[in-house]
Amino acid sequence: MSSDEASTVLEAIEALGFAKEAEAVTERRKTYGIKGNVPLRGLALSGGGIRSATFSLGLLRGLGEHHLLQRADYLSTVSGGGYAGVFYCGLFARRGKLKPVVDPENEKRHRDGDLLGGDGAMRALRYLRQSGRYLTPAGFRDYIFAFALLCRNWLTLTIIVGIAIMLAVLVLDSMRVALRWLLAYLGQIPKDDAPVLVGPMLQYAGQIPYDRLFWASPLFALLPFFGLGAVISGWAYWLTMSDVSGKSLLWRPPVIGTGMILVGGFVLCLCNLDGEGRVLADVSAGFALTAFLVGALWLGLRWRARRKELGSAAQGVTALSNAGAGKDHLAAIVEDRTRKSLTDCLSYSAQAFIRVGLLALCDTIAAAYLYLAGRFPDWGEAIVFLTVTLTAAIPIARSLVKRLSAIQTLFSGGTGTPSAGAFLRRFGPAFAWLAAFLFASAALISWGSLAHLVAFDIDAASADSRSSYELADHYPPATIALAVFVVLAWLTRAFANLSSLATFYAARLRRAYLGASNPSRIGLAIAGGGSAPAAGPEANTAQAVAVDESQTYDDMGLADYYRRTRKGAPVHIVNVTINATRGKGPATVQRDRHGLNLAITPDGMSYSETADARITIKPLEDGDEAAPPAGQALPISTWVAISGAAFTTGLGSYTSLAKSVLAFLANVRLGYWWNSDRCGNRRFGSYRLLLSEMLASFHGIDRPLWYLSDGGHFENTAVYELVRRKVRFIVASDNGCDPHYGFLDLANLVRKCRIDFGASIHFLGEEELATTVCDPAVRMLFAAPDAFARKTEKASAIAMLARIDYAAGEPGTLIVVKPRLTDRGPADLMRYLMDNPDFPQQTTLDQFFDEAQWESYFELGRLIASRLFAPGDEGSWRPHSMAPIETWNAPQRSIVRRFLASMNVWMEKRNNSDPIRS
Repeated sequence: MSSDEASTVLEAIEALGFAKEAEAVTERRKTYGIKGNVPLRGLALSGGGIRSATFSLGLLRGLGEHHLLQRADYLSTVSGGGYAGVFYCGLFARRGKLKPVVDPENEKRHRDGDLLGGDGAMRALRYLRQSGRYLTPAGFRDYIFAFALLCRNWLTLTIIVGIAIMLAVLVLDSMRVALRWLLAYLGQIPKDDAPVLVGPMLQYAGQIPYDRLFWASPLFALLPFFGLGAVISGWAYWLTMSDVSGKSLLWRPPVIGTGMILVGGFVLCLCNLDGEGRVLADVSAGFALTAFLVGALWLGLRWRARRKELGSAAQGVTALSNAGAGKDHLAAIVEDRTRKSLTDCLSYSAQAFIRVGLLALCDTIAAAYLYLAGRFPDWGEAIVFLTVTLTAAIPIARSLVKRLSAIQTLFSGGTGTPSAGAFLRRFGPAFAWLAAFLFASAALISWGSLAHLVAFDIDAASADSRSSYELADHYPPATIALAVFVVLAWLTRAFANLSSLATFYAARLRRAYLGASNPSRIGLAIAGGGSAPAAGPEANTAQAVAVDESQTYDDMGLADYYRRTRKGAPVHIVNVTINATRGKGPATVQRDRHGLNLAITPDGMSYSETADARITIKPLEDGDEAAPPAGQALPISTWVAISGAAFTTGLGSYTSLAKSVLAFLANVRLGYWWNSDRCGNRRFGSYRLLLSEMLASFHGIDRPLWYLSDGGHFENTAVYELVRRKVRFIVASDNGCDPHYGFLDLANLVRKCRIDFGASIHFLGEEELATTVCDPAVRMLFAAPDAFARKTEKASAIAMLARIDYAAGEPGTLIVVKPRLTDRGPADLMRYLMDNPDFPQQTTLDQFFDEAQWESYFELGRLIASRLFAPGDEGSWRPHSMAPIETWNAPQRSIVRRFLASMNVWMEKRNNSDPIRS
């Protein structure tokens, strides 16, 4: 084989910028003796929590039994599939002076044998089976530990945020007292001698009974200004109405009308300054001032738009003239920019009016609590009890958040969706908004009441005398202390990550899945270095280290991980979502996808903002010094944990403000703020990050700190990056919770691949399968997607077959494995199905697998792989060949086609007693 032939397979990958990936594939193929011109082959393990991880482990075990794991060049994982992926690849990693659990270089039997069938690999799998409850391995003790950790993080987050709320309310209290004295002073000023417009304002202000309404929030005073801003921007919008005759700006009817109001109001004001006409003068002056502000806003924004469009007058006119565009074209562009700016002003004014109004309402209710507690002493205990109850009820939102987050996935409109699911899908967002409003209001009112209690004396606040509204003596030192606390908390940027559950989650995953491939943890290490395989299933079991204890070499940096696994393991691609709900990126990303896919590879962290954009790669921490900065260095376990951060404030395309508020208040946060640049901007303090999380305000890649979450929030099958690399043979395990077989994840994959890569994924129907898969024994294992939804049809089917038509190059083959169980399964699986009718589509929320549950999913994955990839007649295409179908369009004689179709029907009738349980 010539060098040119060997390079044709990987040249497309190198062209994308993944040079180290190509080197790793080449080196791995040399290890297993695979020719360089063999089409690229990849495995994709989807998300789905521990259910997906366990089923994927069984799938890998089944592939290993048929000696097929050596043929996979890529392993792309998302969420739960990443747990299985990092375990499998970790088996090939040298840990310090210890040899890896699986060493294909030193053990020739591994080159063509079962990579997971050795004693060391089996010991690692047994360790994983024993660690099924990896979050609470020690039972009651770990439940107490987890409960203490959750309470600590939630209480700390609540106190950090609550103190900031208290400081803001204390400032408002000082404004409340200042406003009272200001209104009292204004009430003593003679109104007749005041200028026009000022007099009525002073008169109305002096009549406000603020002594009796001290609990009314000063923020209400801002609402008229925001309302006036909305009126002015809405009025100014109509000044952009161009006349069809093309006359100058001054001849536009709205401009003429505004000018008449300005001049007329000014004249009427001058003519009615004295006597009974003073009221008319005030009204006229108000209209004239409003018209003036409208004109000023319109002209100012128009001037800014013209300046932005031209740059400089001379250069802009010259450029437009050279481009064949005249003044009319320039005027149209300027008017369009001006309309956009005015509409933005109207939107901002309306948003500010609503937000400030809600905050003022919460502040008023909090102050009213204090007033009522002092005014009616018998109510005091009841009010305090209500406040404490509302605050303590916030953690209830934890379970509510998880269920609301799963509504869109569990009830995605698949065939057979129950009416209850349709009801939740329709009204779930409304419930989420209502719950978010109630819990957020409870937090603001509770901390606001405490702040008012610090600022005022509750006994004096209940009196009616003016002297009772003075700030308490301890107000100044308390305000200073809280201000110092808030400043220190702002500077502690790491709090945003430490207060979440990401660290705990990563630690347990590291000890369970990466630890299972650590020889020293599972009892394979020997004193002289290297490893010694166990003599039997029970040998040296006492040497294994419990999953709740740390162990040396459990974890690795990214560079070490890829360097140590490149000779034996496939290239592992870890998929993570960069949340982006706002910023300078494309509208589709900001409004629909709400995120980008970040792929962790041997070359670094790669992403592309749009389909046509060039891929940006941030190299690993030990990359070339001349390369762009790699960003914050994280171990492989943290990246896999981030890839599995399913429940957090940023959910990619499923992000909503209501669910983000609920998740934040309940501290259901598994996401991670990653510093993409080592010299990140220090202005991003902890409060700014926490506020961004609560309001779901993520700027994507526009700022140094990126909010990362589950890769399934962008694409949950893990096939996306393999299609980017034009891998020609892909085996995907679709393990997302899909009880009604609606195939939401596959639909999302097909859509994104068509849009981003121009690659069309076509799943074969029954007739196409009959003409493509000639072997009847293989044909019975495949079905069209719609057949899976009908539980009694195509009972023997466990997979789907699809053709990938790339924009350039030869077509690819995609096999999608779907978890299903037949009546001919093992007795223990059938019994587990009887006790758990949802098997094998149990909820992703279940992260605590007992022995029966772990073994059931593992064995199901192994059985499916054993059946689907069993060897057979090499005369026709079989999945065991791990090769793409080369005869998609090859003609067949009609008699042969009819014969094969009749054979398929006969085989289906023969296996009719093998129904599938979804």
